[in-house]
Amino acid sequence: MADRGRLVLVTGESGSGKSSLVNRCAHWLVQAVRESGWEATAVDLRGAEAAELSTRERIRLTFHRLVTFLPAASQGLPHDHEDDPLSGYQALGRTMLEKRRLAVVLLPACELPAELLEYARFTAPGLVFFLESSYPEVERAGEALPHPYDGHALHLRMGRVRGDDVRRFLHERLAGLPPGAGPRISDETLDAILRAAPHLSTVRQVQTVFYELFERAVAESRPTVEYSDFVAYWRPENAR
Repeated sequence: MADRGRLVLVTGESGSGKSSLVNRCAHWLVQAVRESGWEATAVDLRGAEAAELSTRERIRLTFHRLVTFLPAASQGLPHDHEDDPLSGYQALGRTMLEKRRLAVVLLPACELPAELLEYARFTAPGLVFFLESSYPEVERAGEALPHPYDGHALHLRMGRVRGDDVRRFLHERLAGLPPGAGPRISDETLDAILRAAPHLSTVRQVQTVFYELFERAVAESRPTVEYSDFVAYWRPENAR
């Protein structure tokens, strides 16, 4: 992957866990590359979305921010690299490859298919792009990337949370606690909650709801979460 580059597109509705997945993948990739003898660094450019800018302006701004994080690798870039990001990314990638370095770049959220296609075009050795989107048009574009960009792209789709996912989530969270530390929840109570709240469909919703239920039990010094906690708390808007 380091010597050819890659674009990883992660799509799904808001709150589905896209950012969490990207964080874990980026961390794993940096560690794996370092263990192989290369240098690797993650550059997080998220949180700087500029919806009022055009696609071209957003791309130029993102490239400018990236090179400020990689000053050593950006030396020798063509003087017009900000006006021509394609040649800029290619030159940056060549430098990274020569130095046996990999940059894992967490890009700002993608709103338009045209932006996705541009980053697929910019993929270069020494660079791995992670791109998130909750827009259906971008997801559809990710499913139909034209050749040759499809060979450099990986599309991960975050689906809706199911009952088994919620059970696994709670089991893993509670398994790390020592015996007697914190309240527990019975299978019967969990089943009743899932039947009463079929619209719990994203990771964020599950985290929000069960955090509140466990906090209620903790506040009242109870060893278990009860269905009555859910009844007292639950309103559809509370899961947003």
